[in-house]
Amino acid sequence: MSAANTTEKGELSSHIETWTKDKASADLLGLEWAALQGKYYKIEDNIKYVTKGSIIACDNGTLFSRIDLPIDHGVEVKSNHLPIMTTEDFGSQNIPLFGICKKRTTSEVTYHCSPAINNQWIQNANTTAANKAALLQADAFAVCAFGGIICVKEVNKTPQESMMVIYRDQYGFDEKTTKIILDLYKAIQDRYPAESQMARDWRFTRILGGLKYGLEGDEKASKVIQWDETAGDVTKAMRDITFVDDNREQTVQTLNLNLQMKAYITSELGLSGEDYEYLKYKVRIQNYLVGRDANSTKYDVLGYLDNKKYPDGYRTNMSTAYSRAIQEPEFIRIWNQQCDEMCGMTDFAHQQITTATIFATEVSKQGTIVTIYFGFNDRKRERMAGWLGDATIKNKETKQPSFGNDDYMADLDAENIAHMVRHENYSFIEAVQVYYGERLLEDNRAEQFLKYNSLSEVKESIFEELIRPILNVKLSVTNGYQAIEQLKEQYKRESFWMDLLKTDVAPDAYDFIRSLEQVRPLPEMGDFQ
Repeated sequence: MSAANTTEKGELSSHIETWTKDKASADLLGLEWAALQGKYYKIEDNIKYVTKGSIIACDNGTLFSRIDLPIDHGVEVKSNHLPIMTTEDFGSQNIPLFGICKKRTTSEVTYHCSPAINNQWIQNANTTAANKAALLQADAFAVCAFGGIICVKEVNKTPQESMMVIYRDQYGFDEKTTKIILDLYKAIQDRYPAESQMARDWRFTRILGGLKYGLEGDEKASKVIQWDETAGDVTKAMRDITFVDDNREQTVQTLNLNLQMKAYITSELGLSGEDYEYLKYKVRIQNYLVGRDANSTKYDVLGYLDNKKYPDGYRTNMSTAYSRAIQEPEFIRIWNQQCDEMCGMTDFAHQQITTATIFATEVSKQGTIVTIYFGFNDRKRERMAGWLGDATIKNKETKQPSFGNDDYMADLDAENIAHMVRHENYSFIEAVQVYYGERLLEDNRAEQFLKYNSLSEVKESIFEELIRPILNVKLSVTNGYQAIEQLKEQYKRESFWMDLLKTDVAPDAYDFIRSLEQVRPLPEMGDFQ
């Protein structure tokens, strides 16, 4: 060890001694301790370091895992204060299991992962001193005695950084949209401190889902009432009040849901009118784009798609959202960028309104009319807002249910995240982070959904909504005991009524069931036509 390193080591030992003898001095020594540790380990600003909780993987494993650091080294990343790992953190307390070991498993014997790492992490030799541990960098790797190579897949992030990544990767939202969403969440926590966390999470998801579902101008009054009954009414306190909007006073009318929602978010929760318009636009345009193909939804440089000019309202709505006049070249650029980022993603508004419907049960926010309509069966009401409704409610034009992959992902994620909040004591935001950051590394969304919902129950629910009415009509016009019994037996056979779904009644519902039936249920809905 060099003289300089010996001095640094000696300074650290001296401080440890002082800390041990006099714990009251710990706070005073904290900053100096961190500075000395940073000096000892030679932190460099331009290097990406591996922090506790970062995602790691073995090329011969079947699962991702998170690296752990039970006792930190007193060194952290400046920007997010997460503790940094070193090259000597390669023990069983640091590196967890990676599922099944593909290297050792044969057709006769399955071997579960049991990492055998005998040497420290390997990284750039220029930054690793032979006589001490170096801070672990993102490009490092470790070698298992069984032949696996372990590498870092993603460096851990702060909760806000994690949400930025999740909202980008799952929904295609930009940083500004995510920041407004997180500001909204904080505003609800601050405004309703006496409410339960579940009640505040209901408000949050109901507002976000309500930016699309039930908002006036998008649906008739009957739909507005339907969603207030199904998922709860979050804005009723705003009716008939006067608030300042665009520097003028406005009175909120009973069925003006847009004005109610804007009054609630701005006057009650304190967000700006500009943020409301931007968030509303992004949630609604995301809902419009997720089920579409990006390339076939873009406009050319002159603003045409398949020889048709875009509707005037498209640019007007974007200008309102961006609080300035958007000219055509900029409109086309932003529109096409949104297509690239949002097409094919999970339907955010649908996921939020489904989650809010589930939370409404827990905080008794569901309406009386819909409760009676579903025979006081809250579970059916919840499912009809999600996967069961998508699988069985028929489109007026096609006369068949419309159930796309964006719905599939939204419905299963909503059920899975709501289950974590309901039964595992997570807040909604915590559940979202754990679900997308950890749970989906272990089992895909369909596998997790089937842990809480039996496949037989899913099939039975769809049968009752779509096939039973057909059977009842046929029974009503069939004469003779034997003929009636034969008809009943025919409809009992799953292969028969599944074929009815596939060929005529609801092809999308058929694909939904088949996606869940696979040996490993599918994370995205398959096409089995």
